[in-house]
Amino acid sequence: MDSVLRDLTFLFVYLDDILVASECKVEHLSRLRTLFKCLSQHSLIVNPAKYQFGLPSIDFLGHHITKDGATPLPSKVAAISDFPQPRTTKALQDFLGMVNFYHRFVPRAANLMRPLFGALKAKAPDHAFNWSADMAKAFIDTKQALANATMLAHPLPGTPIKLTTDASDYTAGAVHKQLVGGVWHPIAFFSQQLRPYEQKYSTFNRKLLGLYLAVCHFWFLLEGRPFTAFVDHKPLAFTMSKVAEP
Repeated sequence: MDSVLRDLTFLFVYLDDILVASECKVEHLSRLRTLFKCLSQHSLIVNPAKYQFGLPSIDFLGHHITKDGATPLPSKVAAISDFPQPRTTKALQDFLGMVNFYHRFVPRAANLMRPLFGALKAKAPDHAFNWSADMAKAFIDTKQALANATMLAHPLPGTPIKLTTDASDYTAGAVHKQLVGGVWHPIAFFSQQLRPYEQKYSTFNRKLLGLYLAVCHFWFLLEGRPFTAFVDHKPLAFTMSKVAEP
């Protein structure tokens, strides 16, 4: 399906699911005709009973999508909020897996969940463990952060974009934003745990690593476009502004 519809830039394809976005009814009908013509040329058929047309919002792949952006599906968030406190490594892995599906909606997710990830180290799936105060707090805070998840805007071509990055002793993170109507709107958040050897880096190198990891993570949104990177480490900013001598 990806190869058949790859030239139709106004739609998103996931396996046999197709999402078509339009700004008005006339444009939507035109795009649907183009889509159906392309499918017909490749002898592909659709099941009308499974399709919905002309909706102002839609639930798609675990997300609620409107013209303004996307949020986690409320039913999925409710399932995570109701998840009981895990007592085994396997149960904790299940919880973290559910949360990680929505990690791009949660600022500093890796730092927030660090005590929970720490509990997984070198543990068998059926291993039972006692919860520390830090783990209990991280469990509750993670649920709350997802319940308060920020709506993420749809990326728009041609808008000014910026990348704000940071790195602590244990994690690195960033937020990708775009400027629309004089307001910066978040497109996605990124965070990850630093490896043990990376945690030993100097402050300068950890801040630089945070910038590098963020650029690698968001490369598909940054490639071919000018953007501004913001860091909270002045020596790094000074180094990046120096002109290399020939």
